Amino acid sequence: MANFCEKCGYPVKHNESFCANCGAALPNINYNYNCNADTNYNTMAIAGFILSICSFFGVYLGIICAILGIIFSAIAKKQIRVRNEKGNSFATAGLVISIIMIVVWTVLLFITGGFILGWFIHFLEAL
Repeated sequence: MANFCEKCGYPVKHNESFCANCGAALPNINYNYNCNADTNYNTMAIAGFILSICSFFGVYLGIICAILGIIFSAIAKKQIRVRNEKGNSFATAGLVISIIMIVVWTVLLFITGGFILGWFIHFLEAL
């Protein structure tokens, strides 16, 4: 990728100090970027959020993932407070989604369990 000389418009490379066409001094640009600027997110918060999303898949796997999501997110919230890290929104979302999914899966288990139990009792009475 070529830059251009401010004086004559000739294309110059980023590591050149002078223009090869007119000899004008080129500005010294630092191309060393800090890639680690925003990487202090709490990994437990991200893991808790991902586990809460995984709780959508299947009843038993969903309940296990939701329980783990609550544990990871709760630990993350404490770590974020103590270590002054980022990721509180991930931890909060992980807690909320996990709690909601535990309630949803529990209600569905009771409803379907009630239907199965009712069907089984009706089947036994028919014998």
